[in-house]
Amino acid sequence: MTTMLWILVIVALVLGIIALSWAVNARRIATRAMKLAIKQGFSAPTTTCSNESSKRVVVIYNPMKIADPKEFRRIVIQRAQSTGYEEPVFLETDQDSLGANQAKEAIRQEAGLVISAGGDGTLRIIAATLS
Repeated sequence: MTTMLWILVIVALVLGIIALSWAVNARRIATRAMKLAIKQGFSAPTTTCSNESSKRVVVIYNPMKIADPKEFRRIVIQRAQSTGYEEPVFLETDQDSLGANQAKEAIRQEAGLVISAGGDGTLRIIAATLS
């Protein structure tokens, strides 16, 4: 191999390691944020949309962004019940709609509360579909 090719291989490896460390760090930050929100008494608001009479909750989430799915579900179910909502329906996003189809399903189910959990893209797509 030529020197230039070796340099490109090394740069690609270094960039890959940096990207991996950023992904791991982002997951840690999200987990810490969730724990902090729980510690500070996060709870669902009592009124959140035009369908205020509905106590149905739909949670649309990107499974790649949730560090501990079991804990996430447990916390959301607990908070929903403690604020008078029904047990939430959980819908995972997929590559085809990235949350749009799931938001349409939330509308069909006449959800009184829709929770979006994921990255900025997931939130934007869901918000745009619901508006």
